[in-house]
Amino acid sequence: MEVYLNGKDYQLQFPVLPSSYNVDGKAQMSSLDITTRGEIDVFEGKGLKKYKFSSEFPNGDRGYCKCSPKPPEEYIKQIEKWMDTGEVVRFIVTEKDINLEVRIESFSHEVRDCTKDEYFDIALIEHQPFLYTFKPKESKPSSGNKDTNKTNRPNNTSKDNKKTRYHTVGKGDSLWSLSKKYYGDGSQYKKILNANKDKIKNPDVISDGWKLVIP
Repeated sequence: MEVYLNGKDYQLQFPVLPSSYNVDGKAQMSSLDITTRGEIDVFEGKGLKKYKFSSEFPNGDRGYCKCSPKPPEEYIKQIEKWMDTGEVVRFIVTEKDINLEVRIESFSHEVRDCTKDEYFDIALIEHQPFLYTFKPKESKPSSGNKDTNKTNRPNNTSKDNKKTRYHTVGKGDSLWSLSKKYYGDGSQYKKILNANKDKIKNPDVISDGWKLVIP
């Protein structure tokens, strides 16, 4: 087994395998108070995994090293650079099916004896890229009117022309999760409920395929 951290321009193989490593995974959960049922749990997605382990950077080759070690200072300088800049690196553990992008959450090290070996603790957090799309604002064609006072007047009909948003219910959707998605606050789910009273009879039950108005 071999353990690596690979950056854009540097590949770091840990010369000494950690005796163990810890994997911390979780689900994002919240609670919702339903009038007729009381408190219920709401699943909001998978949480980021964290990996923690301890090992050493030996000051010289040892019989138990997996590769010819570099000076401990070089490893330490590179890891601290990745951590301080927030660079995304790839964490690989061969034979364990671990190969994913991470950031370094914490890193500490110390010298414990006269050998100048550096012992360290490191924590890695899974990286999930933030994906978004940007739609440029469409410019309106010029009316040819040279009267700046008229062309600069606010358009009072903009609110009337605003398109109605819709959301097609999919697996795992709830009023709480939709409210959090569109308004950033799950507790505003009643906005969606009130706009779709023709479909929703129970705020705790929405069905796949429903086309809901998002006011």
